[in-house]
Amino acid sequence: MKIIKTWECNIILEVQEFKKITNPTESEITSIRQIINEVLKKGDEALTFYVKKFDNVSILPEDFKIKQKEIDNAYSLISSDLLSAIRNAKQNIESFQNHIKIKNPDIFKIDAESFIDTVYKPIEKVGIYIPGGAASYPSTVLMNAIPASVAGVK
Repeated sequence: MKIIKTWECNIILEVQEFKKITNPTESEITSIRQIINEVLKKGDEALTFYVKKFDNVSILPEDFKIKQKEIDNAYSLISSDLLSAIRNAKQNIESFQNHIKIKNPDIFKIDAESFIDTVYKPIEKVGIYIPGGAASYPSTVLMNAIPASVAGVK
């Protein structure tokens, strides 16, 4: 991982270098747009299709949300050391996300009769896609779900 300290470098050059590595091709952009349009048009049917296509996993829309019984059962499948490590990571991520959470600024008064106000509101609900298949990625769940939760997503 490369850490870029904007106060110690030419940020424009760093961004240009980053773009060389991460710029998608026109073909990739077309594929991404096609997937987004399919999901917007067909919803869960498209999600089911793409999970099968990319992960070779068959899942029904009613199984997208994990049931409480599955959560309860998962505790019996992992060691107490792993559970402790996950809980510790969760606490650390929550603490950091609360530290960087955007706060609503004070009202900016222009004059006695005019002001500007800014209110940040979370998105009500999000879906988090966690690739899996043969492997398990608890860190991906933590690093996607916890920031959303701290932001107020239900």
